[in-house]
Amino acid sequence: MNRFSDVHSTTPWPKGALHVKMATTKAKEEEKGSEATNRTSTKRHHKKEEDEEDPSVTEAEVLRLKNRGYTLSKKLSQGCSAKIYLTNYTRTNKADIIMACKVIDKKNGEPKFITKFLPREVTVLSELSNPHCVQIYSILEIKSKCFVFMRYAENGDLLDYLTKHGAVEESHARMWMRQLLLAVRYLHSKRIAHRDIKCENVLITDNLNAKLADFGFARYWVDPQGEEVLSETYCGSLSYAAPEILRGHPYSPKKCDIWSLGIVFFVMLNLAKPFSKNKAAQLLQQQLEKNYRFRSKTISSGAKELIRSMLEPNQDIRPLAEVLLNVPWMKEDELLLKLVPDPLHPSPSNQKEISYEQEGTYTKMKQLSRSSYQQNSAINPYGTKS
Repeated sequence: MNRFSDVHSTTPWPKGALHVKMATTKAKEEEKGSEATNRTSTKRHHKKEEDEEDPSVTEAEVLRLKNRGYTLSKKLSQGCSAKIYLTNYTRTNKADIIMACKVIDKKNGEPKFITKFLPREVTVLSELSNPHCVQIYSILEIKSKCFVFMRYAENGDLLDYLTKHGAVEESHARMWMRQLLLAVRYLHSKRIAHRDIKCENVLITDNLNAKLADFGFARYWVDPQGEEVLSETYCGSLSYAAPEILRGHPYSPKKCDIWSLGIVFFVMLNLAKPFSKNKAAQLLQQQLEKNYRFRSKTISSGAKELIRSMLEPNQDIRPLAEVLLNVPWMKEDELLLKLVPDPLHPSPSNQKEISYEQEGTYTKMKQLSRSSYQQNSAINPYGTKS
């Protein structure tokens, strides 16, 4: 299936996320309210039927999972190739853990996804170990189904969060961008490219930390001899696709990851995507002309410059994550550098002594992220921290 058909990529941004005042009369509002009530009632009815008839997991599979300590409960979301369930993991003499479980049915999946992308995803997931990528607890295969148990994101994905809360302040966007750039740099250092970075694939935890997720289109960007290999699969979501993808030419997946993350960064601050066209040819023209504008008047020149560098149409001069992590805007907040340390450039300070309470000027960040980087860890079934 062409992921360019992703609903969030080809339809207008959800109205609930936009700061737009619509002039409506009281009569129209009452009429809409009545219609909304009827639609809600119908949706609840269909949802109940759907939940009761959900055939994704059989009773035999449920029993086998329970024997391993996993109990699947409500369905959280559904994509073109998998369903996500809230899951409880029971441990002997230890507290239970709430997880998310991605269920992939190989019988019902598209042949290309099952034979090409799924094996890649499983291989990539087995190699990941980074606090800014979603933590994978275990992967089980039962007959034709693959069960991927991962960290549960209490605040959903970034799209959900922005739709509910609106654009974030620049200081908070800086924190998320640092975390995501560290995740992307880690992937690239492992010779892996994500190739599907978008708001829906950034998860937000209870402590409001960002974690990169969904590696269904990830692939290695080198061959067995260590030489860089260009990608020829035009996957991803249209509005996050780089110009070189829209041109239909082989492309560097690392540089495309940076472009997509630039779109995510723009959305964080503007609550809108930079390019409005939903047809490839028109979208490409907008990208090449750098035809976008910043919606918010409070965005600093440093943040704007970072976005411009990430949304550079010429991939040859588009910087990689290591360069972006070291631009002045990313290093303005000294406390953030200590709370979200760079493993390649560790701070000499003792991180355990750092707290939000010690910084009177950091009150707003305290409200946005209620615990330090080191405190934001969930214990997995194998006793390690994420």
